[in-house]
Amino acid sequence: MNRDKWVRTSTAVMLVGLLLWTGSAFAGKNKGFGPGMGAGNPPCFATLTADQQKQFTELQQKFYNDTQSLRQQIAEKRAELNLEMTKATPDVAKAQAIQKELSALQAELDQQHVAHMIEMKKICPTMGAGRGMGMMHGGHMMGMGMMGPPAATAPKAQ
Repeated sequence: MNRDKWVRTSTAVMLVGLLLWTGSAFAGKNKGFGPGMGAGNPPCFATLTADQQKQFTELQQKFYNDTQSLRQQIAEKRAELNLEMTKATPDVAKAQAIQKELSALQAELDQQHVAHMIEMKKICPTMGAGRGMGMMHGGHMMGMGMMGPPAATAPKAQ
């Protein structure tokens, strides 16, 4: 009798575990893993007509296509800067030159993004307001945290 109870209990536990583990496969796009690429549309998207939704989606795709090369250049410059910075003795002038190029590319992308958002707001006027400050972006978490100051800046014990 004891063995039967143990077999039933362990089978039930395994089935529940299997259901929990496989259930995440049906969770949908990016569920549980942050926004990632294609986080979805803004709340106003649901109130748009089918034609407006099509326009909206086409504008998003156009921006993505138009900035593909620029985003690739930014990724390459970041990798180049990271490579320089991981050297035992990085070349300061080279690192600064790479950062200057990277900043210029990022500024160009930012300007294109602003123009894109203005075009999107013509279709979806409430877009861009956001959902508030989000997690830890309200300035309330700016202290040293529960771990205290970094070791390099910690006051020396007397």
